Amino acid sequence: MVWTEALPWHAEAWDQLRRREEQGRLPHALLITGLPGLGKRSLARRLALTLLCERRGAEFRPCLQCRSCHLLVQGAHPDLFVVEPEERGKQIGIDQVRALGERLSLRSQYGRRLGLISPAEAMTVAAANALLKTLEEPPLGALLVLTSARPMLLPATIRSRCQQLALVAPAPPQAREWLRQLGRPEAEQTLGLAQGAPLQALQLLEAGALERWRALLATLEQLRSGRIGVVAAAMQWREAGRELIPLLQAVCLDLARLVAGAEARYDESGQLRKLAAGLDAYELHVYLEQLLEQRRHLEHALNESLVLESAFGGWLALVQKSRTAEARA
Repeated sequence: MVWTEALPWHAEAWDQLRRREEQGRLPHALLITGLPGLGKRSLARRLALTLLCERRGAEFRPCLQCRSCHLLVQGAHPDLFVVEPEERGKQIGIDQVRALGERLSLRSQYGRRLGLISPAEAMTVAAANALLKTLEEPPLGALLVLTSARPMLLPATIRSRCQQLALVAPAPPQAREWLRQLGRPEAEQTLGLAQGAPLQALQLLEAGALERWRALLATLEQLRSGRIGVVAAAMQWREAGRELIPLLQAVCLDLARLVAGAEARYDESGQLRKLAAGLDAYELHVYLEQLLEQRRHLEHALNESLVLESAFGGWLALVQKSRTAEARA
């Protein structure tokens, strides 16, 4: 995907930005939020490209021909300062944020200075405190854009000083059509796992998530039928580690949809329907709450094997309680 191109599900958010700019109401700090795979960073970079474009005219879009556009596309624009983790999985440090504040205070060469922090939740506590100073006394003519898939991890003081712009997943037909036009219709199968986010669906497909989804359904069925136990199931998935809980959540969200009489987002073989048969809606909701808590535990240095055993044990308890409830009905 080329980030200079507009993504169709960004249309409403882009229109909001256009109106704010036309009315002179674009904030000094913007926080773009949304699920992973919705293109938050792409939207932020395209906004920077448009605001710095020398020939955008009345239409709120970059010309891609002027010197400013060429510099930004090449990653060499003197008025755009990007802050991101230096390595995948690392945090954004205080020195990076301090340097950003200093650069935003410099004289602009193209009439405006922009800073981009992505993902904002990767900032250390010290880095967030340093950013707060910039937000409290924003440099004149500067725009700071933060992106975050988990904004609640940001300090409330940061969130309160930014205008938030929430991206939502496109409707399934729009997402499927975009994937077809991109020449990747097979990624439609992972849209449910990606909670409807097309870019995440592509990433999951390439990472083999579809195979893991099918394997997890098989494991849950084996637990349900008593062919394996909780410890054995956890051993099967020990290499997946932290990936299992989000995958279990995706499965159970679709099971909840089926139990409620709606359609699952992904049900290739009908195996989800077999798993959903006889499940008690209330007990399923309780299990989903347990998974949410277990996912929070994974943010800390806990024994992953114990978390996996707890997750599969919760599934087995759900099945047993649902059978009891059905027998009493």
